[in-house]
Amino acid sequence: MIWPLWAVAAGADCPAPTWPPGAEPEPATVRLLVRTDAAGAVTGIEEQEGPTELVQSALLGLDGCGLAPDTSTPLTWVVPLPPVNVSGVLRARGTGDAIVGRVVFVGERVARTDDHGRFELRNVAPGDHGLRLGDPEWRLPATTVRVETDAGLELELWAGPGKPQDELVAIYDRDEGAVVARTVDLERAGAMPGSLDDPLRALAGQPGLTRAPFDSGWLLVRGADYDEVGLFVQGVRVPLVYHLGGFTSILHPELVDRVDFWPGLFPARYGQALSGAVDLSLRPVGDRAYASVGANVVFASVWAEVPTPFGGVAVGARRSWLDGVLALAVGPDAAGIAPRFWDAELHATIGKGSLTVFGLSDAIDAPSFDGDGILTIEQQAVQAQAVVPVGDVRLQPYLATTHRTVTGEVGSDVEPQSVAELYPGLRIVGETSLDRLTVGAGFDGQRHDFALTRADADAHAAVWTLDPFVSASIDGPVRLWSEVRGTLDIVEGDPYQPVRTGLSPRAGATFAPRSWFDLHTSFGRLVATPTPTLWLGIADGAYLGLERSEQVTAGTRIGDERLQLDVDLWTRTARDLAELELDGSVGQLSGRADGLESALRGRHRDFVATALFQLTRSDKREDADDDWAPSAFKVPVRVELAALQSLPRRWELSARFRATSGFPRTSLLDLPGQPPLYTPTSAYDILLQRTVDLDLPEDQARLAAYHALDLHVGKVFSFRRWELATALDLQNVYNRRVVEPVITGFGESRPSYGFGLPVLPVFSVEARTWP
Repeated sequence: MIWPLWAVAAGADCPAPTWPPGAEPEPATVRLLVRTDAAGAVTGIEEQEGPTELVQSALLGLDGCGLAPDTSTPLTWVVPLPPVNVSGVLRARGTGDAIVGRVVFVGERVARTDDHGRFELRNVAPGDHGLRLGDPEWRLPATTVRVETDAGLELELWAGPGKPQDELVAIYDRDEGAVVARTVDLERAGAMPGSLDDPLRALAGQPGLTRAPFDSGWLLVRGADYDEVGLFVQGVRVPLVYHLGGFTSILHPELVDRVDFWPGLFPARYGQALSGAVDLSLRPVGDRAYASVGANVVFASVWAEVPTPFGGVAVGARRSWLDGVLALAVGPDAAGIAPRFWDAELHATIGKGSLTVFGLSDAIDAPSFDGDGILTIEQQAVQAQAVVPVGDVRLQPYLATTHRTVTGEVGSDVEPQSVAELYPGLRIVGETSLDRLTVGAGFDGQRHDFALTRADADAHAAVWTLDPFVSASIDGPVRLWSEVRGTLDIVEGDPYQPVRTGLSPRAGATFAPRSWFDLHTSFGRLVATPTPTLWLGIADGAYLGLERSEQVTAGTRIGDERLQLDVDLWTRTARDLAELELDGSVGQLSGRADGLESALRGRHRDFVATALFQLTRSDKREDADDDWAPSAFKVPVRVELAALQSLPRRWELSARFRATSGFPRTSLLDLPGQPPLYTPTSAYDILLQRTVDLDLPEDQARLAAYHALDLHVGKVFSFRRWELATALDLQNVYNRRVVEPVITGFGESRPSYGFGLPVLPVFSVEARTWP
């Protein structure tokens, strides 16, 4: 608080001058000699002394003074410093050592780190500020932080030697919505075993997920199937975000700046999903030239970016060679089960806008359902999207095209087919704040051209999907929020396809009496359009309605960045889920799921550890009078322990232990008075290159439980103008292999099965330079 130290004139109560927000403050004294008339009103300033900003503030406050009439009155204030409202610590990535004596810019304000790497700023103006370092030897990515009125901001910054990567590890702030949201720490997640430095595989350690079979990157969220989660790039839905086999996502890791994950309910600005959403934010480029080239056991990669007069341009590409590695071990024919892919991207930043284009090509051989044949699955995709800011509104036009085929030897219940899709669309998002009230609105519009070709029939349709959405939230001791998204689907020129409409309302509250404690709850409905192959490619699809799920979540967060416990309880019911039923017909299934998720995270200096435990129950049924049964990918128990230690000289060690229930066996026949007929009874073993009989008891309803130990060691060698990052992952250290279902991404109502991966050493190397 600022107090007037001394004033002559009895009765003077002039407001003390204050530093305007954003001004660089310093201890100061302000002196004025004011002249008054017979009524005590100020008629002139005879003398003034002090910083210009404070003198102007003092003059503006003179109208509220009670001064003696017909006199010259001296006024004096001693103005102390305003409080610190932005502070933090700067550490070296890899070692955790404090970075001493370096300049940190928060907007236009400047601070320098002390002997402990800490820095402080007073009187930073509320609003968004760019964050950067004023030293070419250390670098942070282009990042924006928000300073709130009457609230301090504590930052923890991790810098690397001139390399544009994800060094901003954490800003201790809750997501803008009250739904359960988790932001992935890409720096630390990339140092964990099994991540392959992939931003989506880094999600594997998050609560709310089931471990995907074969440690692929597919996201199985809260008991739902892989195709019920929405995947977005900068808010725009991506039809294909994984390469076939799910070993890696389609985007180069250098392109991704941030990964946000919402298990369960998610903000209304995202849509067409039932179980959760993932949004990948892209990194602005162009603040300096940079290039990298790398390789691991799965793929080789290159990346380059250069600044331009208007921003920057980056290009990247990757090419798999896992099939070649396996061919050395098991032969070229058997190695076809490994994914064969390439991907490429171009990303240009133009001011605050951007243009992004990415494409891929995939192929994989997978055993058919009955194990006697091989499916050759191929896919190609290209997506282009732009961000055009117009004031507080963001326009995002986009165009995506995909083509997928399945050919080769197939089981008797599968026909060769191809699917081609074209998605032009426009997304509009806007948001504004009025004191404690924040309101937002937007619109997603898309035309979806779908073509299915099979040996016996062709299908072609075009669908307009129009989704408006609005949101509102009120800040305070209890944060309240409410959002709703509408869906309108219109099939062009098909009188048998009705117009489909739906609403997705959701709401919630967060009570945070302390910075280290909150309680939160959310509830609502999610609506999604059925899978196009069933909805548009099959005649019976005209009878399918929108898929729906209702969800409720309640939980708590206790602790801070040093030690934090998150616990969430949730339940979900689903209906009208479009799937192929076991008899081959198209049906609308019902589902139910509930669970408990808990995660304990701790940190001490350069050591980070997590412990995760979750229980999940998830069942489906075709008809109301059927018994509930689990789908092929559901496991009720998941335990995961992980630890990461950063060591001097940029070494890092990490380990994780995982244990889950076995995947369920599927009942193909369940007649009254008859025991269920469970599958699988056999599974393909890539090491033996043949199908193996499992010899399981007929009444065994679940496959063997999974558990594994994974280790990781990494080292970065730094040179003057470049660095070499090396890492060795040792996955499944004690070589436990269990039978698991195969997710190909081409329809899994009756999956094939195989034995899991053996002990797998994954060595990676990447050279980086910043000329």
